Amino acid sequence: MRQSKTEFIILMAALIAMAALSIDAMLPALSFMADDLSLSDSNDRQLIVTTIFIGLAIGQFIYGPISDSIGRKPVIIFGLLVFLLGTVVCVYADTLWVLLSGRILQGLGAAATRNIATAIVRDGFKGDEMASVMSIIMAVFVAIPMLAPALGQLVLLVATWRVIFIALLFLAIILLIWFAWRQPETLPIEKRRRFSMGLIFHACKEVSSTKVAIVYTIIGGLVFGAFVGFLSASQQLLQEDYATGEWYVVVFASLVFAFGLAAVLNSRLVVKLGAAKMVHVSLLGLVAVTLLFVAPTYLANGKPIFAVLMVYLFFVCFATGLLMGNLSALALEPLGHIAGTASAVVGGSSTLIAVSVASVVGQNYGGNVYPFVVAFLSCGLLALLIMECVRRH
Repeated sequence: MRQSKTEFIILMAALIAMAALSIDAMLPALSFMADDLSLSDSNDRQLIVTTIFIGLAIGQFIYGPISDSIGRKPVIIFGLLVFLLGTVVCVYADTLWVLLSGRILQGLGAAATRNIATAIVRDGFKGDEMASVMSIIMAVFVAIPMLAPALGQLVLLVATWRVIFIALLFLAIILLIWFAWRQPETLPIEKRRRFSMGLIFHACKEVSSTKVAIVYTIIGGLVFGAFVGFLSASQQLLQEDYATGEWYVVVFASLVFAFGLAAVLNSRLVVKLGAAKMVHVSLLGLVAVTLLFVAPTYLANGKPIFAVLMVYLFFVCFATGLLMGNLSALALEPLGHIAGTASAVVGGSSTLIAVSVASVVGQNYGGNVYPFVVAFLSCGLLALLIMECVRRH
């Protein structure tokens, strides 16, 4: 039986959402992992979130060029197998470092499902039809982070944190069988290019010599890094220190909703204002809201009332949602002739910068919001300064 358009969209959405599900389903379980693995430093649990981004970053560098050479299907199958291996490691992990090794492997595998699935959509659809398909897929992609912590919380009501990984294991097996059986190859042999490390090095060289690409890659890394720093410590901050308990998943979903709302509005506003203007306005908004938040934070000794914190975080997530898509588009704009490989270089580099920033932010968490305020303010101001310097030169 031929694959229907509906089946294709559901399959691609599931593949793209694997990374988000693997990250966000773990959040309610971090304290249980910390206890079970006898972590001496409570902040070490944040590494369970941030390390998966290392695998995602590395994977972006290699999967795109390889898929252009051998086709999309074998690369996604390989990625799912790597993800399965990493998940098995996580299930049986008895130390933090073994668990982190599994998380890096999960990220490495999920990088294939996320990035190459998008390439498959691009292979099969053009113009307005492609935009329509991607909008549906992105709607699912936004919904998954909203639901993932709740799914993790449900598992914890009846089982241990390891069962969350077992659930991911079964999901990956289902996707592997479904994809291998039902999804045809979308890249014809005549359109494939010979793989060469030289292509990657050439793309890295061209990206590094293109001022616009460098600027927006760095800005993307800074902004995303501040956000991932908050994300990795959000369970400690919201669930434990603000005592939201099982309501943490609802609180987290409201913040993800801000991302979705930003994506919807950005698709309309960017046509009128342009991506560069949207980035500038969003950065100004992020800095302004953070400056307004400084006073209540200082007066409350780093722990403002919950309602004020949620209003601030909603605006931060909204601004970040506006920034991420536009920054990527601006970085790649002058590199259309090597779009696939350049996307891998820009995405991987930006993610590595983000992991570095996030590690510093998260590891400085001490029961108050000061690290996040400093991160969003300093990264936002630095991003604005970089944009201004480039504009003047």
